[in-house]
Amino acid sequence: MDDNALRRLPASAPERVQHVAHVYSAYNILLRLEGAILGELESAQSKQANKTAKQNLMYCRIVGHFFHHVPTDGGLEDLVREVSSTGGNDVQLLAIGQLYFEHFLRFVRSTKSRTPAQSCHQSRPSFSSLADMIEDAAQSHQTAKDRALVRDGFRCIISGKYDLRSAVDNVELQQIPNADFALTHCAHILVEAGVTVEGSAKANSAASPWSVLSRFGYEKLPEELDGAKNHRLENVVTLEVTVHSCFESNRLWLVPTNVPNQYRVEGRFPFLLRRYPSVVTFTTADEEKLPLPSRDYLAIHAACAKVAHLSGASEYIDTVLRETEETNALAEDGSSANALEHAILAAQCGAKGY
Repeated sequence: MDDNALRRLPASAPERVQHVAHVYSAYNILLRLEGAILGELESAQSKQANKTAKQNLMYCRIVGHFFHHVPTDGGLEDLVREVSSTGGNDVQLLAIGQLYFEHFLRFVRSTKSRTPAQSCHQSRPSFSSLADMIEDAAQSHQTAKDRALVRDGFRCIISGKYDLRSAVDNVELQQIPNADFALTHCAHILVEAGVTVEGSAKANSAASPWSVLSRFGYEKLPEELDGAKNHRLENVVTLEVTVHSCFESNRLWLVPTNVPNQYRVEGRFPFLLRRYPSVVTFTTADEEKLPLPSRDYLAIHAACAKVAHLSGASEYIDTVLRETEETNALAEDGSSANALEHAILAAQCGAKGY
C-alpha cells in the first residue's frame, strides 16, 4: 500500500463529535478536496505539478486529521466553523492547512540544527546523598533545567535511564542496582519557536502561532509561555539524548490517559516503541515547588505530532531540512524554492525568538 493510501483521511468524522453542528458537512468538504488533489497528483505532467499537488495534499490532510486529534471539543467547534466559512473554496481551505503547518505544528517541532546540543544539566559539586543534591537545588535557585532533573528523579521520564553527569557527582546514584546511565537533555514540550514578545506585531497577527492556538481553546498560553516563561517546569521534561531527538522531531509523543499524570508512549515507529514502556506515570516530591509537566501542553504536543505524522508533514519537514543541509547553492530550475522558503522561516524565527 502506498503512502497516499496509508495517509488518506478516515472516511467519516469521529463519532465523539456527533454533537458538534455541521461537523459532517465540514469534514466532507475536506474529503472532496482530498479526492480532487489525488486526481491532480495522478495526472500531473511535470515535476513541479507533482510537488505542488503533494504539498496541497499535505495541507488538506493536516486540517482533516485535526478533526480527529484536536485536543478540545471547543477547538474542534472552531475548526468546523473555520472550514465551513470557506464555502468549499479550495484556495481558502488550503490556506488554513498552510497556516496550521507554518504556525501550529512548529510549536512541537524544533527548527534548530541537527547537531546534538550539549546537556542542559551542568556538572555540579559532589554530594554524599540525593537529599543533599535536592536541597542544594532548592537553596541555590537552580534553573528550570536542573530543577526538572531533580523533579524527574535524575532520570529520563520515558526510558528510565539515569543522568550520567548526576551519577558522576553522587555515590547513591552510582550504587543503584542494575541502573542504566545516559546523557540527558532538558526538553521543551512546546518549543521556543512558539514564543513571541507580548504586544509585538507578530503576537497580535492573525497568522501568529498564538492566534492559531487560541482558535483551539488555549487563550491563556501566550501569557503562560511568553519569553522566559517558556522554561517553566510545566513545559520541560528530562529526556535522554535519543529520546529527546525523537520527541522534538515528532517521532515520539505522550498521550494523556484518564488517570492523572499518566501517559501512553506513542510514536511513528513500532520498532522504536518496543524499547520503552507503553505507559509512564509522572510523580513529584513537591507539587508546589516542583510542578509536573502540564497535561495540556503534552496533549497539544501529541495532537500536533500525530497530525504531522498522519498528514506527511513530518516527512516533508525532514526532506526540507535535509535539502537545506545538502544544498550549498539554489538549483537553477527553482526546485530548491521550498527548502529556501522554510530555511528562511526557521532562521527568522530563531533570530527573533519566536
